Amino acid sequence: MISDAQNSVWHFMCQMNALAEERGVTTRQAIGKTPTIRDADLRAALIMEEARETAEALTGYVWEVRSHLLARVRGVTDALEGFRLARVRGPDIVEVADGLADVLVVSLGTAVACGIDLSPVFAAVMRANLAKLTEGARFRVDGKLEKPPDWKPPDIAAVLRTQGWEG
Repeated sequence: MISDAQNSVWHFMCQMNALAEERGVTTRQAIGKTPTIRDADLRAALIMEEARETAEALTGYVWEVRSHLLARVRGVTDALEGFRLARVRGPDIVEVADGLADVLVVSLGTAVACGIDLSPVFAAVMRANLAKLTEGARFRVDGKLEKPPDWKPPDIAAVLRTQGWEG
């Protein structure tokens, strides 16, 4: 059952997807008609920059992106220690809100550039996440909800095929 908050997020995503496509037209950015990777280096750099700025606003720490560490790190706590460099200020909720909005802008812009209608992808991911909330759901020490043994990931490939992806 979808809550009012989840329904609100769904409608927000639909509106943001439309705005991102409109913004792409007005800024002459690539707009894909079917799912395929476009402007990979630019898009990856934009997403990582905004995610890093948001992490810094949340924690007050300067963060360094070290993607090579992700393959070696098992727990979130260990991963965080590998990325935090030094605390330079306190957390800043205004910057957190700005950073979250910027993450959405670059993420949705990437979806538009890559020809992905993100709304049905988001819905599939949310359904899969909600399926984790079973009786006896378990949480890691850091608070992340664990996947139950019978959990199935969303079939994102199937969603993309409905959008013309031939992979």
